[in-house]
Amino acid sequence: TVVQATRTPPRNDVIITMPTPTPTPTPAPVIEGDTLKVTPKLGDKGAVIGEVTSADLNKAFDNSKEVENGIKSVTIVVGEVKGGKEYVQQLPVDIFSTDKPKGEAEKQIEIKTPVGTIIVPDNMFKDSEIKKAENVGISIAAADTSNLGEEVKAKIGDKPVIELNATVDGKVVSWENKDAAVTISIDYKPTAEEMKNPESIVVWYIDGKGNIQSVPNGRYDAATGKVTFATTHFSKYAIAYNFKTFKDAGKYKWAQKQIEVMVSKGIIKGTSEVQFSPDANITRAEFIDALIKALGLSAEFDTNFNDIKISDSFYEPVGIAKKLGITGGTGNNKFSPNAQITRQEMATFVVRAMKLAGKVTADGKASDLGKYSDTSKIAQYAVVTMATLVKEGILAGNGDRLNPAGKVTKAQTAVVLYRIYNK
Repeated sequence: TVVQATRTPPRNDVIITMPTPTPTPTPAPVIEGDTLKVTPKLGDKGAVIGEVTSADLNKAFDNSKEVENGIKSVTIVVGEVKGGKEYVQQLPVDIFSTDKPKGEAEKQIEIKTPVGTIIVPDNMFKDSEIKKAENVGISIAAADTSNLGEEVKAKIGDKPVIELNATVDGKVVSWENKDAAVTISIDYKPTAEEMKNPESIVVWYIDGKGNIQSVPNGRYDAATGKVTFATTHFSKYAIAYNFKTFKDAGKYKWAQKQIEVMVSKGIIKGTSEVQFSPDANITRAEFIDALIKALGLSAEFDTNFNDIKISDSFYEPVGIAKKLGITGGTGNNKFSPNAQITRQEMATFVVRAMKLAGKVTADGKASDLGKYSDTSKIAQYAVVTMATLVKEGILAGNGDRLNPAGKVTKAQTAVVLYRIYNK
């Protein structure tokens, strides 16, 4: 018996439609006063993405109060997401309009993430960088250090290394703006050894070639348990411990600590790896270089003094000082970089720089110099600035003398810079 199989033709009249899954909407931020609490979503490659709208931000800004220099501030708190590696907060581009008087910031946004906190000003981007864009992203992540050199890895050890990036409509951009600093804070617990010299806990910038550069304004705050620094460009940044001393640092006990701290932060240099030369006089260029670093001042500039070459190590700080009006030079568009600086010249530079940094609000008066016997020797241009530094406790004389025309030593420079750094 042969059984012949028959094939049932396919049914073409039955169509099964599967329901399209409805994407889960991202919850809107919860606005509490000037704070927005964001529930982020996990994107590709471990990126945690938070979103806010212009309406969200405007409502928070309406509830906010002014902070320093009349700037209004709001806070975005980004919730933690399991498996998240990089936290990206997206912001509407209109918050970064640069149509402002003098291009100065009017608002700032504090973004708190599980990796760290970033404070961005609303003049962070130039119009040309965000023209026709819809949003920008500010990201912070634990950096991949596998491609760093062994020497750099050894110096950093197991300390935190973060990477900062900016995106415009999702595309990573190389952000740098010397007129708009971004502030970063990271939780940090020092070791027992580090707590012996906590001011030597510093921040290093790691450039694209893996080289280390000091970020002078980086510091540890025991009250908050955080390391904080400000930067005008995004890259990789590491926390480090960099205690430095010299064979001759203790020659003047009144300056030893200040020398060690200012050197550890890369603000001032020794004359060699083992010698600081505390009683050597400092030059005008060396002082301006250290002053700009100590106060974290920056600015875009396109001209410099005629006697400053682009190859000079102090080319940028002197250019910044000229642009910001800290120095007008010595005449004929010259700066005289190798001339030794006097105490009254130093006072003038310091007060101008401190005003720019918001560390001085009122000038001193001639009466503040009353206890000194040589005030008649102060040049007219420096009377107010020397009085200001005396009033602020930055400058002290030798007994009853200020010695305004005297030269400034490296030890004296370290003490003055330490005082203004911590003011």
